[in-house]
Amino acid sequence: MTSCSYDFSNYREALSKKGLLLLLILSLAIVAMVFFHIKGMNGPWYFKWSWQRLNSPRTFVFTLIAAVPFFVGHYLHFRVLGVNSTASLTGGLIVGALAAAGIPMTLLTLKRLFENTEAAFQGASFFALSPGLIVFFPEFDQIYPIFTCSMLLFWSTAVTRHSRLYAACFGLVLSLAIFWRIQSGSRF
Repeated sequence: MTSCSYDFSNYREALSKKGLLLLLILSLAIVAMVFFHIKGMNGPWYFKWSWQRLNSPRTFVFTLIAAVPFFVGHYLHFRVLGVNSTASLTGGLIVGALAAAGIPMTLLTLKRLFENTEAAFQGASFFALSPGLIVFFPEFDQIYPIFTCSMLLFWSTAVTRHSRLYAACFGLVLSLAIFWRIQSGSRF
């Protein structure tokens, strides 16, 4: 396997230290203004709601605590495979497999809900052609269709069969989806 590298020396020469420092200061200022809810940063509609003044440091701490499983997963991933192109390829294949798994899940869900194989196939084909599967490729957003289809399957089965087991499975997938949402944007 050949290593893939790119020479960034032209870009480094073009960027001056003062320019990078200015960019860093402006970026930190914008992040601080959004973080501390400075009026005008989030749009005028934002200030009409009662939740505009969240306890930001406390919320930030809980978000960090909830992200621990992803950090542990990334650590183990790189600990087992090392920091090399194999680890990157494996991470990309995992995310790609999640994206691909959304298509058969859509097919199963539509078959269950509509009881029409042709309509289910057309719906899954439309989903397969949607650009969302590849636009957000380096992130874990591809798991949301799997969560959604799983919740629809479990809930519809729980209602039609009057099954507490399927209702509990729905609750489990819902809690997983909510927990996963906290870490959205995490990458391999």
